[in-house]
Amino acid sequence: MDKIEPFNLGRYKILEELGRGAMGVVYKGLDTGLDRVVAVKTINIHRGAVQLSEDEINKTFMREAQIAGKLSHPNIAAIYDIGVDQGIHFFVMEYVEGATLEDLILKGNKLSLIQKLRVIGSAARTLHYAHMRGVVHRDIKPANMLIIKNKEPKIMDFGVAKLASGNIMDRSDAENIFGTPSYMSPEQIKGEQIDHRTDIFSLGVSAYELLAGRKPFEGKSLQKLLQSIVFEEAEMLSYLDSSLPKDVDSIIMMALKKNQDERFGFASQMADAIDLMIDKLESPKGLPKVIAFEKQRVIQALKRNYLFFADFTDEEILEISKLSSRENFKEGHVIFEEGDRGDKIYVIIEGKVRITQRHGQPDEIELTVLKEGDCFGEMAVIDNSPRSATATVLEGPLTAMSINEIVMRITRPELCVKLYKNLASIISEKLRKTDNIMKELIDKLSKLVGS
Repeated sequence: MDKIEPFNLGRYKILEELGRGAMGVVYKGLDTGLDRVVAVKTINIHRGAVQLSEDEINKTFMREAQIAGKLSHPNIAAIYDIGVDQGIHFFVMEYVEGATLEDLILKGNKLSLIQKLRVIGSAARTLHYAHMRGVVHRDIKPANMLIIKNKEPKIMDFGVAKLASGNIMDRSDAENIFGTPSYMSPEQIKGEQIDHRTDIFSLGVSAYELLAGRKPFEGKSLQKLLQSIVFEEAEMLSYLDSSLPKDVDSIIMMALKKNQDERFGFASQMADAIDLMIDKLESPKGLPKVIAFEKQRVIQALKRNYLFFADFTDEEILEISKLSSRENFKEGHVIFEEGDRGDKIYVIIEGKVRITQRHGQPDEIELTVLKEGDCFGEMAVIDNSPRSATATVLEGPLTAMSINEIVMRITRPELCVKLYKNLASIISEKLRKTDNIMKELIDKLSKLVGS
C-alpha cells in the first residue's frame, strides 16, 4: 500500500492507494458519513469510451453501477455507492482484508492443491451466480480476486462489467477491447460476440497460472501474445508438474478451448467438475467407506436409529453408503468454521457436536449440541452459501457419515429428489423449533413490558 496525501471524493476521505490498473486506481478510504472504512475505485472511463460524448459516458457509468449493485453474493465485493467528483467517476465498495491471488502467485503461494482447487471452484460458482443474472465480468484475472482469511475468493471489479447484451461500449477495435491481454479469450481478441463463456476462459487462464506458477500463453510482444491465445494450445499442466492429477488437465484444458462451444456450457459445470476432483482427492485410500462395514447390519442400524434414513429402502441406503465417506474426528476438532464454503452434509454416527456462532461478535454463542443420529451442515449445501456457524467435536472421538453435495446431485434422479426432500424436512423442522423459541422469547418480553 502506498501512502499518499489525503484528499476527498465526495464524502469519502482517501487515505492510501491499494493498487492501480488500466481501468483505474483503488484506494482505502473513510466514509465520513457512516464512519466506516471502504474501498474507493476511480474509473478511467474515458480510456474505453473515446468515441462517446460526456453525456453518454455518464449514462454508461450509471448503468454499469446499477448492474454491479444488483449482485449480492458473499464472494463478490459489495458496491455501497457511486459518485462523480471533480470530473472523477468512482465506485465505493466494501473494504476487504486479504491478498490478491496475483500477489500469492508472485510470492510462490503456500496454498495446497486442495486449497487451490477450492479457490477455482468457488470462483466458478460465483461467476455462475453473476451469469444467471445477465452479468459477464469480462476481466477475470488473479488481480481481481482477493483471497480472504478463510481461503475463499472475493471477486472484485464487477462494477466495470458489461451486460450480456445491448451495451454501447461494445467495440471491436483494439483500442476499446475490455480485458487484460494475458487473460482475454480468443473471441475478445478477435472482436467477436462474447458471452459468459468468455469468463470461463479467463478463469481457466487464472487457474492454470495458480496451479503451474506461469501463464498458459506467452509472447515477447503484445501481438505475439494475442496470436498465442488465438492459435496455440497450452502445455498440459501435468507435463509441467507431474504431481498434478490428470483429471486437473481435463478440467482446465476444457475451460481453455478456443471454440466457445467446446468449453463448459456454464461456470457451474466447471465448479461441479472441480468439486468431484476435490472429493476424490479428499478420500484417502486407507480411509474405510461406510460400505466397508457388514452391509445388512449397517442398513438396519441406519433405518432404526436415524430419522434421515427412515423412509429409504434397503437398496437406496446401500447406494447412499457407496456415495458417503466415514470420517473420524478427535474431541475438540473443528469440522468446519463459520464462513467456510459448505459442500458436505454430516450425519453423526457416534459422539456429539457443538454448534456455535459469532456473527461478527468477539464471543461465540452456543446454538445447540447435536448427538447420534442428528444431521448438520445441510443449509450451506442447499444454497451453496458459506457456513453460517462453526461445528466442533464436543465429545469424541466422533464418527460421522459425510456426503458431498456434488455427489448427491449427480446420483440417479429418484434418489437425488428423495435426498433433497429429506434435507428440506430437516431444515423445516429446525425452522419450526426456532420459531417456537422466538415465540417463547416474545411472550417473556411481553410479560416483562406489561409488568
